[in-house]
Amino acid sequence: MEFLTANPLLLTAIGIVSSVAVTACVLRQNNNVSKAGNDDGEESSGKKNKKKNQKVNNKKDKKAKKHAKESSDSEASDAEDAKAEAKAKADKKAKKEDDDKAAAAAAAAAKGGKQQQQPQQQPQGKQQQAQQQQQAQNGKKNKAAVAAAAAKQAEIDAKAKAKLEEEAKTAQAKADLADGWSFVKAKEVKPKTPGSSSSEEKKGGGEKEPIKGGESHIEVAPEFYGRILGTKGATLAALQEKATVRVDIPKKDGVHHIITVKGEDENRVVALQAIRELVQLGYCKLLNPDTADITLKVPHAKQGGIVGPKGIHLRTIEEKTGCKITLPKKEDNKNEKVRIVGPADQVKNVASAVQSLVTFNFSELTHEGWSKIEVDFPAQFRNSLIGPKGQTIKSIQGNTKCRIETDNLSKTDKVLVCGPGGMLAQAKKEILRVKEKCEQAGAAEASCADGFEDPEDNPRDNLW
Repeated sequence: MEFLTANPLLLTAIGIVSSVAVTACVLRQNNNVSKAGNDDGEESSGKKNKKKNQKVNNKKDKKAKKHAKESSDSEASDAEDAKAEAKAKADKKAKKEDDDKAAAAAAAAAKGGKQQQQPQQQPQGKQQQAQQQQQAQNGKKNKAAVAAAAAKQAEIDAKAKAKLEEEAKTAQAKADLADGWSFVKAKEVKPKTPGSSSSEEKKGGGEKEPIKGGESHIEVAPEFYGRILGTKGATLAALQEKATVRVDIPKKDGVHHIITVKGEDENRVVALQAIRELVQLGYCKLLNPDTADITLKVPHAKQGGIVGPKGIHLRTIEEKTGCKITLPKKEDNKNEKVRIVGPADQVKNVASAVQSLVTFNFSELTHEGWSKIEVDFPAQFRNSLIGPKGQTIKSIQGNTKCRIETDNLSKTDKVLVCGPGGMLAQAKKEILRVKEKCEQAGAAEASCADGFEDPEDNPRDNLW
């Protein structure tokens, strides 16, 4: 103790060490307490965290199960949708294939046969393109089949139309031949017996090849046989050769007047038409293809102007042109048909001449060098131009050899003068002299017309 007391520093050091030791003990005890508390807190916190993690894990499990269930349901729904879509596509494809097969079968049936299509196994990428190409080919085949069917139907219609037209022509021919003509139903020609011969073969001095086909009969008056026979039978021989038929004509004094035509159907039709034309027109187009005919409508009262005095106009025209003019009979006053037959290049000229005769009472064919002019002349002076009993107009026409027409004077105030070209001026001068006298007399129709009357006879008749 005394030592410690004698050394205060040592004592201080011991005190410090003691304090430190005490402090260390206190700190150790506190640390133990704190550690124990920490261990208890950590244990409690671990439990809490474990529970929390367990809840989180439970939630995650529930979500995962729910998601798995939803995914499973979605996958099942998608699988069902995919299955339904695949089925619809398959049905559509099958229907399309059926339609293509049906179209192909229809096209094959239209052609008269059936075509079978071989299915092609192609990759999925090229299958659609192949189907489109097949459809295009089927469309072309269908169009071709429709066009072929239409062409065939058109051909059938054309044949039917031609047949109807031929029947109509035959009916018209029968109607035209009503006066003295009759048709008998055609019949087949009986084969000849060996050694037999026809009258034609006997006349020809040898056997001829027999005509195949049927017979047609037509009744013709005997006075027309000459037109069918021609000079020394030349017309008949040419007709038989051209039409490839045989024509048997009975004797004029025979019991019947029926002409028999033998040959094929179309040849008999041609021959019958030729006979009809020969009887009615005096020619037939079969033997005279360059011959033509025209029918004019001329009033019966004007038909005499075509004939002319003692038939001079008619004879002149026929001699110059080689045409034949046929007029109705005098007693047939309702018939206005005038037929002109002759070379095709002359028929129109004759028709113009006939129309000129009817309209102006002259034509270039019948009156060479003639012409026509119009002279102004008031209609109110018409009677003065005619003169008492036609003396004035007769005098002018006699002096000039011209013809003066006053028929249209009341409508046009013009007089038509026809005559030789060199005399027209003189006729015009005399007509204007009558006009001047009337105007000097006061242009009064009454004063100019006193004592005048239309001639009893037409003054133009003395000139024709």
